[in-house]
Amino acid sequence: MDRTGNFPDLNSTYKATWKGPFVKASVGLGVTDRLKITGNLKYNQANYSSIADWNLIQTFQHPVSYRHTAKGFGIDGDLKLVYAICKNIAIQAGGGYYSWQTGNGIDELYLSAGGSDKTQLNKVERNGYRISAGVVLYVK
Repeated sequence: MDRTGNFPDLNSTYKATWKGPFVKASVGLGVTDRLKITGNLKYNQANYSSIADWNLIQTFQHPVSYRHTAKGFGIDGDLKLVYAICKNIAIQAGGGYYSWQTGNGIDELYLSAGGSDKTQLNKVERNGYRISAGVVLYVK
């Protein structure tokens, strides 16, 4: 997005995906009759890929200017407090953290004159925190 107005035709895109199997462990601990703590920890073995279109660079092909590929992993964890209001309804609040990264991969650039150029993609990282709140309905 160009907020300066200097590049009115700017419409570049970058779409990244992380795909692969995971293993997840979950635990729940009752603190009182109504309050419990739940936790999840997930390990992901992932293949990272992305495609991009740098629409203002005329020496690149369009709509795909380059592709990134790499192998990596991700760790994702969270903790929640769950409070039962009644038998079928609870409220919850929690937080979590995730960290995903790759090793070196391949950056393949597609040129408008034809052909492509492959170089090393340095590691890719994705980290963040999250908070959540909600209502839980238990249906039997």
